[in-house]
Amino acid sequence: MKRIVFMILGALLLACCATLSPEQKAAQEAERAKSVRTSLANQQYRIKVTSATPMRGITHQVMGHWVKIDGDKFSCDLPYVGRDDFYRSKTIDDRRLDSKLTFESVMENYLLEREPLKNRSNISFRVSDGRERYDVTIVIEDNGKSEIRVSPEEREYIEYQGVVSDL
Repeated sequence: MKRIVFMILGALLLACCATLSPEQKAAQEAERAKSVRTSLANQQYRIKVTSATPMRGITHQVMGHWVKIDGDKFSCDLPYVGRDDFYRSKTIDDRRLDSKLTFESVMENYLLEREPLKNRSNISFRVSDGRERYDVTIVIEDNGKSEIRVSPEEREYIEYQGVVSDL
């Protein structure tokens, strides 16, 4: 009997505390959108990557990977899965380096465009790790969800999904 009473009280407590009013939810969303837009305008944000989708393949869940933009600097720690057009001509060390994208570089041609009707921002720029150049396109929604497309010059592109946070 005591167990049933505690279960009912626990369920009621969860039901009462877990709900937000529509006004509170709208205020939270507006605050989040303002925070994301401010971070983008200041070019100071970090994206925690949650999944990767190669051009020819299925989506892979990933953990512990990120992209960071701080002023005109771009840094990343991302996995790479995809086809390499020059695979046979590379050394074993080069092949090992190609399985990840981990570098810091200065961004070239940084462009931020806002799409107010879709509640998102589009960012594009070019970076280089000293061995290869990459075209990077990032789409960030006002709720913080993001899509990153990295297009290496000599390999297939790969897309990542993640969530934006402040630095």
